[in-house]
Amino acid sequence: MDNKVIVQAEFKAKSGQEAALKEQLLKLREPTLAETGCITYDLHEGLNDSSQFFFYEIYENMAALESHRQTDHLQQWFAVMDGYLAQPVKVQLWRVA
Repeated sequence: MDNKVIVQAEFKAKSGQEAALKEQLLKLREPTLAETGCITYDLHEGLNDSSQFFFYEIYENMAALESHRQTDHLQQWFAVMDGYLAQPVKVQLWRVA
């Protein structure tokens, strides 16, 4: 059985905060990819709407995702993210069918 956890996290920037949000999200990539159990952590930007972003993430298992959620870099992001976002982050969890 494949225990991988796939995460889709969607972000919408406040008007005028598109570039700043992108910069902040890109800062998360390198330290997250260095985490044990992180397989993929890719940021995507809307083709027709530059205020929309989403991370496509894959972790070896739920324990790796839970560990990610406790990291300093993610906790620091949680503390400032409201200043960049037009709406709450939408997070969906998936598994391989």
